[in-house]
Amino acid sequence: MALIPIIKGMPDGAEAIKANFAAIGEMTTGTNANGTYTRWPNGFTIARKTITYNNPSGWTAGTEVVFNLGTLPIAFIGDYFTSVEASLYDGVGSFGNFKLNISKVYPHVGTIFVEKGNAAAKNIILQAVIFGQS
Repeated sequence: MALIPIIKGMPDGAEAIKANFAAIGEMTTGTNANGTYTRWPNGFTIARKTITYNNPSGWTAGTEVVFNLGTLPIAFIGDYFTSVEASLYDGVGSFGNFKLNISKVYPHVGTIFVEKGNAAAKNIILQAVIFGQS
């Protein structure tokens, strides 16, 4: 990609700037039923996905929850990195007196282990951030 050098006061400077932006490409963002994403012109992409697991009785210690991120908001090419965070939630606020471990994380699947639970905590909120090329 060859950019046009921009010099103050040059004739057709605005057109040269527009041509440079066109050559670089534009960052795109999107939202769909599978989450959100931001894609840069070089293909680097960050996607986000949130999944809620509900248990009306509340999550208790010793519970294991297998998760699967399923379809991501944008298709990735080749290797990518997935970061997953989980929290207990009662619909009002997060809990401080619990502990969740996420283990066995592969690109899309893993296990959440509730090490210390709370009967009032009805939801596990899983937030994933995926980095890679698309």
